[in-house]
Amino acid sequence: MDFTETYIKMCDQAVKQTNIGEKWKSLPQKMRLGTFICFRSVIGMVVNKEYGKPKNDLFYLIPETLAFRNWCDIESEDLKIIEKDKNFSDEGFPLFRQDQIQEMLEIEGIDEYCEANFNMFYEGGYEIEDKRPLWRFSNKERFSTPEQLWLAYYMHEKHNLIWDGEKWEKENK
Repeated sequence: MDFTETYIKMCDQAVKQTNIGEKWKSLPQKMRLGTFICFRSVIGMVVNKEYGKPKNDLFYLIPETLAFRNWCDIESEDLKIIEKDKNFSDEGFPLFRQDQIQEMLEIEGIDEYCEANFNMFYEGGYEIEDKRPLWRFSNKERFSTPEQLWLAYYMHEKHNLIWDGEKWEKENK
């Protein structure tokens, strides 16, 4: 799993700029379990409720548990705090796993992503007629982990956004 500053920034901004956070919430519960959530000052992991904290009034007064309310299904999921003293937004966001991004592509109806289209994205792709690059850069050198590459592919295919190293921006072809 990618915990780099770059990937955390990519996920945070992807959630703020698109509906990808809602798409994550629509995944089957078994796919959401194990997701890392960045929220306020913590990183937590979505776990089954039976392994989580007891449901009582004190629980709802603990600031970290707002992540639970915002990002988990209250009846069946909980957030196990992994790391504190971070600095994330109050909205919270998940760190998407590669399999989750691929599943969201399939749910979105882009189940033809596999070989041809993804490989062109990975290599940089070329227009057939004049050999112009379809993208400004080859993505195999730009992204250091599979999660970064698949998130970039999702954002490109679904939202026509590219990662410029700092933020998502509209692609001008």
